[in-house]
Amino acid sequence: MLEESLDKQLSIVEVKYARKKLALQQENEDIQRSIEDLQQKIQEGEQKLKDPSVSVAEKSDVQGAIEAYQKTISQKQSLIEQNNQREITLEETLQRELNVVREKYSIQQIDKQTKDYEKRINRLKTDQELEIAEIQTLDKAKQKLEEQGYKGQLSKIKTLEDAKKQLKKQANKEILEITLESLEIQQQLLTDALKNASGETTEKLLEDLDKVKNGLVQVKNTLNGDSEEQNINSVKGTEAENVDVLGFTAGQWEDVFNNLNTTEGQLKAVDMAMQALANAGSMFTEAQRSANEKELKQFTAYQERRKRTLENQLNSGLITQEQYYNSVKQMETDAANKKAELEEKQFKAEKAGRLFSAIG
Repeated sequence: MLEESLDKQLSIVEVKYARKKLALQQENEDIQRSIEDLQQKIQEGEQKLKDPSVSVAEKSDVQGAIEAYQKTISQKQSLIEQNNQREITLEETLQRELNVVREKYSIQQIDKQTKDYEKRINRLKTDQELEIAEIQTLDKAKQKLEEQGYKGQLSKIKTLEDAKKQLKKQANKEILEITLESLEIQQQLLTDALKNASGETTEKLLEDLDKVKNGLVQVKNTLNGDSEEQNINSVKGTEAENVDVLGFTAGQWEDVFNNLNTTEGQLKAVDMAMQALANAGSMFTEAQRSANEKELKQFTAYQERRKRTLENQLNSGLITQEQYYNSVKQMETDAANKKAELEEKQFKAEKAGRLFSAIG
């Protein structure tokens, strides 16, 4: 259904712009016909200029008319060039609007994938809990631990309760591994999205994301049993302790990554990473919105100045009403293209924000 909806929306946009382009082409054809009419009049005038029976006064009038026709032709050719440029701009706007439709579709896909992921995790948790609850003997519990690749010494497990605790740890480890895999993918996607943006906020987000990435590597290494002592200078008691890193202080990050030796500590680290990525997505979305608003404000101010200039030129007789009208239409086309450009940027940011808000 989503694919069908996407194709339909793309088709609607393409038809809309095909009509706009057709209208421009027809307008150019009308202008070209009027140019040809003027060229015919010029030819007729030139014949009169060669006719010895035509008086000097009449030839003077004819010469004036020819010059006026030539000026009008030049103006009309300029209109055709403007329309050709408008058609190029329309094509740019079309591609941007098509991209917006695709981004909206991607967001729908993300929503669906998020729901599927949540269902998968919840189903896995439920299945694991039921499976553990159904185990009634110590031997059966040990057998299950062995099947799961338990790295501890089974001989040290003396009671069914202890065995089930280990099974729950194994279950949590499996959930953590799946979550970590997803987080690593999401973190890379957001990093890639930020690399195509710019600004101080983006640079800070990239720097903070790198810290989260390093933390996720620590969690993964701990889960795999190959963690190493981290030689990182403590921020405790320094000004850096309260520096914000994606919604948490540097001190909070230090605490959580210094306590990865327990399942609870690993779960807390992953939860913080998930929330941090969600915060990063929201920050990116807001930063893009602010940048778009600033760019649109500057563009609008420029267009207002340009329109006042055109009005002054029209009132001073420097351009014709037709030239003024066509220039205003070009400005409207440029404005639509700029809005489509900013909308495309915003939906890319919204997609990233939605992605990370969902996993957070």
